[in-house]
Amino acid sequence: HEIPCDITNNNSLLEAKEYISSIANHINLIANFAGIVILGSLIESGLDDLNKIMNVNLIGTYKVNNIFFELVKNCKGRIINISSEYGLLDAIPFHTFYPISKHAIEVYNDGLRRELQFHGVKVIAIRPGAFKTKMQGGIQKQFDSLVHETIYYKDSLKKMQFIMTGELDKAKPVTKFVKTFK
Repeated sequence: HEIPCDITNNNSLLEAKEYISSIANHINLIANFAGIVILGSLIESGLDDLNKIMNVNLIGTYKVNNIFFELVKNCKGRIINISSEYGLLDAIPFHTFYPISKHAIEVYNDGLRRELQFHGVKVIAIRPGAFKTKMQGGIQKQFDSLVHETIYYKDSLKKMQFIMTGELDKAKPVTKFVKTFK
């Protein structure tokens, strides 16, 4: 069953839970894939950018797991939280919001794993590299906007562009990741 919902909206998640509960008494797996990237300078970006990325990447994951916990507990299922290779890396200039959110996922995942072991629920973090997704595809556009809008960093960003382009070129087809879950 495909059940679209907005992980930033409690009502949307509660409606999804209600639907699932009407057809089943458990969920074998919760896999938290939702995530966004926001490029920007920590000095020039507004607090809204940090709030937005944390609301999706961390708080959304937290809400999904809390709302659906009883259903996954009923069968001693699993929870998979998608972190990133950036979850273990140090800060990256103009790309720090994403690692902040993924470091937070790492800590959250570890705490949740330790707590839910008492219920027989396995909690796993996966740190995939770059895949050719809609999120990854929008990075070039964000970077171009950042170069255009920055007051302090035009030259620095232009010098760093080859690094970003190289990373985008390394992205793997999403089908490689999807095979893991089939």
